[in-house]
Amino acid sequence: MSLDIKRAFQNSFRGDRWIEKILIGSVIMLAVSAVSLIPQIGWLFKLLLASITLGYSVRVMRQESNASPTALPTAIPEWSDWSGLVQDGLLLTAANMIYAFVLGGLFIISTAVLGASALLSEAMAGQAVTVPGAVLAVWVMFALAAFFLFVLFVPLMSAHYAHKQSFVACFEVGTIVSKLAANPGNVILAVLSLIGLTILAGLLSFTIILQPTAAFLAHVIAASIWAQVYRTAA
Repeated sequence: MSLDIKRAFQNSFRGDRWIEKILIGSVIMLAVSAVSLIPQIGWLFKLLLASITLGYSVRVMRQESNASPTALPTAIPEWSDWSGLVQDGLLLTAANMIYAFVLGGLFIISTAVLGASALLSEAMAGQAVTVPGAVLAVWVMFALAAFFLFVLFVPLMSAHYAHKQSFVACFEVGTIVSKLAANPGNVILAVLSLIGLTILAGLLSFTIILQPTAAFLAHVIAASIWAQVYRTAA
């Protein structure tokens, strides 16, 4: 079964109160940017607010992953059970950080084993360096691994978490990878669609009013698309 990109857009504008729901999401996205300017503790408020929007994306994924492929949901999810939104957002953030730390740790260890730690420090400092072939090959391998992790694995992991409603599901690597491999065409279509969505959101972000709305809608539509990838891989 192929993706229905049109469905992902339609889902965002269904129900009697879709304007209200989008406005709430837009205000939260604007607040995420605003609290970043608070000295010292701004990151904490940003984490909390970003967890709410991420939790809402999880709610969109949960709705779509359980929906009938032949019928649209009646409306996008309600802004309710705010503690549940924060919990979903924080748990998913924690899972993302664990994967990032593992990959980053393996990269640092591999670089050290190859005796290239000083070389890495110089490169990160912006100095011109000559990288040996073996080191370059390992670094390219980790770059590809990072692409797979953050562009492909993490979005489908999020959908799996949303569907199973369990933190443990975030680490069911075999199941998540099998979902990715089940329909490569849908995965490629999802990535291409999200590239286009990112460009469109950027074009709509030319004013302070439209930027948070475009960002929120991009989150919702992306969540719907990845939930479809998950559902069609079943």
